[in-house]
Amino acid sequence: MECFHKYIGGKDLPRLNSIFGGYHYRIPLPGAVVEIWEN
Repeated sequence: MECFHKYIGGKDLPRLNSIFGGYHYRIPLPGAVVEIWEN
């Protein structure tokens, strides 16, 4: 989980866009990503 927080904390959205196919591209906060992964 720390890796995801670091990517988003560094605003490395293009990489997330490539890895997750753009699903996480519009999510700016780590908390939002955590909620999605928990669901």
